[in-house]
Amino acid sequence: MKENIAHFWQQRTHTERRTIMIGGSILTIALLYAFIWHPLTQERQRLRAALPHLRAAAAQMHFQAAEISRMRNLPPKSFNNNLRGALDFMSAHSAIGSPSISALDSGRARISFDAVAFDSWIEWVKMLQAEQGVRVESAEVFALAEPGMVKVQAVLSLPSSHP
Repeated sequence: MKENIAHFWQQRTHTERRTIMIGGSILTIALLYAFIWHPLTQERQRLRAALPHLRAAAAQMHFQAAEISRMRNLPPKSFNNNLRGALDFMSAHSAIGSPSISALDSGRARISFDAVAFDSWIEWVKMLQAEQGVRVESAEVFALAEPGMVKVQAVLSLPSSHP
C-alpha cells in the first residue's frame, strides 16, 4: 500500500504535488472546522445561554437545602410528640376537612384525602411543618378529573421519631 502511494507520488510533477498538498491542506482545515471547531463553538454558545438558568436553579437548590436544614432542626411546638393530636387540631382549624388517619407507630401516621384542593393540601402541610414541626416522609398525589383537585396519601412524622 505504501509502495503504491509512493509510486503514485513520484509519478506526479512538482505542480501536481503542490496542488495535491494545497488541496489536502484545505480539506484538512475544512474537516477540522466542520467536525471539531464548529461543534465546540455551538456547544459553548448553548452553554452560555443555559448558564443563567443553571445558576438560578443552583441558587434555588441552596435555598431549599437551607430551608430543609432549618425545618429538620425545628422542635415540635406543641402536642408533645402526639402526632394524632396535631393532625386533628390542624384539620379542625383549617378548611381542608378531616383526613383519614392511621397510626404507623408513636410518631408516624399515614393520612389520606380522597378529594382535596391541591393548594389547600400544600397550605395545610406548610402549616403543619411551621406550627407543629411535622415532616412529610412520603406523599403520593394523584390528579382527579376536576381541575385543581387531588387525591393524597402521605406518611407524616414528628422530628423526634426520625433520626
